[in-house]
Amino acid sequence: FAFCGPACASPEVMVRPQRRGMLPQATIVAVCVRVASADLWDLFNILGWHHSGAPPSNASNATGGDAARPSGEIESEVASAAASGAASGNAPFHRFCGIATSPNGQNGFSPTGLADIVAEAGHDRVWHYNWDISPKVSAPGTRFVPMIKYPGENLAALPRANVGGVGHIVKGWNEPDDRGQAGRLDGVRMNPEAQAAAWVADMCAAQAKGFTQYIAPAIAHDTVWLDFFLKGCEHTPGCKGYVTYLACHRYHNDCATYHADAGNAGWRDDLSYLVTMYRIMKKYNARGFNIKGIVLDELGCLAADWVTPASEPEQLQYMKEFYRDTIVAVKTGSAAEAAKIRTTPWIMPRGPDAHMPGVRYSEGLSVAMAGGPQAGDDAVAAIRSLVSVAWFSEQPGKNYILRGVQLNALGRTYLDACREVDEHYARRRRLGLAVGEVFG
Repeated sequence: FAFCGPACASPEVMVRPQRRGMLPQATIVAVCVRVASADLWDLFNILGWHHSGAPPSNASNATGGDAARPSGEIESEVASAAASGAASGNAPFHRFCGIATSPNGQNGFSPTGLADIVAEAGHDRVWHYNWDISPKVSAPGTRFVPMIKYPGENLAALPRANVGGVGHIVKGWNEPDDRGQAGRLDGVRMNPEAQAAAWVADMCAAQAKGFTQYIAPAIAHDTVWLDFFLKGCEHTPGCKGYVTYLACHRYHNDCATYHADAGNAGWRDDLSYLVTMYRIMKKYNARGFNIKGIVLDELGCLAADWVTPASEPEQLQYMKEFYRDTIVAVKTGSAAEAAKIRTTPWIMPRGPDAHMPGVRYSEGLSVAMAGGPQAGDDAVAAIRSLVSVAWFSEQPGKNYILRGVQLNALGRTYLDACREVDEHYARRRRLGLAVGEVFG
């Protein structure tokens, strides 16, 4: 056991595994997994070792409510969140705004463009990532979140946390359920339950560089993959402590006709997707995890071919209807929007549950299932559990939130809505109410 614990915490082992005859990182983790009979975090506590990546305490966090809501409702909500603790997952980032983009064919994403984004959103209120391990663009007042895009990818090049505009949060694998992304590896895509040891290895490497919070593999669409991955993680030593947030992506190819009302199938589908993520989070928090919330780290619009980005007016329609008038409205305490969602029929989360007897993962297993009488309430709770959103703006020669290096109407709408959430957090702090984790 003494061999296993320090291996994950040692930068020397993680970055230069061959030095002085040391075993490769994957071998060390595999040995840990095979010989440990207790969770590594418990082992560290038993032996009295200091371990900076140990899971954070189950501090209670609350969301929802603002000055426009009755004080009794706010107090009741805070008391409820305090009682439920980590099981609720309500823990908003202070930096709610994220940008998913990178410099690509003169698309305007440059230090000047990023500085304009910061000027609109506010200093220290924006984070960004580029599906890569290191930043290509930086500007004062923002944070870069590196991504380990594929299992084991280029770990030695991972930057130090909290240096040069890099924060303390690291993103994990990109779309392991998609053949074009991390799911290009058949074993990853087809056997999620067996990937926990590889995840521990990658997050150990990140921890060795100073990262202390970990965003789980970002799901393209198959939430059942995530369920089975977390099922494997549940039984892998150390793995629970390396899942701070869940992550998912959301796109539409019908944004021109998208409306935030119960008669719109796309809107109901978005709510259903968030309910699925929320219920997965609740389930695993009840099984010993401490997942703090959900990161919607790719949100955007595509054309009918599901490849080409949609036009700016179509993206603006979706941004206003789903992001601003649904997500941000609920996050900032709109009782009317919450009531509308609670009474919306046909909210149908995806399943089946990975813990159902006899269920084994296979591609295409995911199906819509009856949401039950709690679906509307869970949809509101799911939105409140969103800790951050990142708008997708990636196309050679064009960046939809920028025109040249200046923000366009889409960019201003997005960042202004983000700022509403941050200001809502500020109001809660002034009232002495919990607002959760700071991002970056």
